[in-house]
Amino acid sequence: MKEEVSVAVRFLTRLIEKNNANVSQGIEKEQLEVFKERLGELLCDRFRNHWFPEKPARGQGYRCIRLNESDRKDPVIDQAASQCGLSYEQLRLPAELTIWVDPKEVCCRFGEHQGSFCTLASFKSGTGEIFLDQVNLEEIHKKTLELKEKRKQRYFREMVIVLTAAECSF
Repeated sequence: MKEEVSVAVRFLTRLIEKNNANVSQGIEKEQLEVFKERLGELLCDRFRNHWFPEKPARGQGYRCIRLNESDRKDPVIDQAASQCGLSYEQLRLPAELTIWVDPKEVCCRFGEHQGSFCTLASFKSGTGEIFLDQVNLEEIHKKTLELKEKRKQRYFREMVIVLTAAECSF
């Protein structure tokens, strides 16, 4: 479990570093190190009774780290941030992100529904294959924004249709 949690924490930290790179009041390295350590400990505690290597899909929903517009703050990430003197907002995490931390595999998806999906690490073959450095955060961010814009346009088209239909009914 520690290897998988470590991959998820390193990935989140990489996102935080990237998203804070151009911010004048960025996060100090020491704070980020404490955050990484606390987040790893908290996730291991959370997953401890929900880790089934013989049935990796069992407990998957519980081990999912999910950020979206309706559930913006992940409570474990929020707790780790506050324990090292950071606000959740300072982390500048994406609006839509899902990370599955499963026995032998860690995957993520940026965006909901048709988001960009990628495997961050696989330990299935007995040797740990970690793909963190191969994940192009810039490209994924760009695709996520494009999908979000398409959804927004579709929403407004549907809204116009509903309003037009409402105007026609007496």
